[in-house]
Amino acid sequence: MVMTKVLLLVLGVMVTGSLRAEANTLSVPADHPNYPGMCWTDTTPVRDGGSFTLADCVRADCRRTSTGMRLYYHTCPLAVPRSGCTLVNNPKGQFPDCCVRLRC
Repeated sequence: MVMTKVLLLVLGVMVTGSLRAEANTLSVPADHPNYPGMCWTDTTPVRDGGSFTLADCVRADCRRTSTGMRLYYHTCPLAVPRSGCTLVNNPKGQFPDCCVRLRC
């Protein structure tokens, strides 16, 4: 349930961020009493410094901060079409290779 809320929040940030041509980063608390020093993702612990790619090309990084463990979610910058260019992507790639890019 927590992960669902986080994903909805990340998607909201992605939609908001899509109005600008820059990537966004969102961080959320990720402490769990059974996994000290690790980030909890609602199903799995992630080591400090570890990362993983979610659907829709979102990368999550686990980091220890002065206030506890946090997950940082990173989204792709918006690729704005230009004359003579095409939008290309690799949806199966890892972040940031999965981001849409311009090929001119």
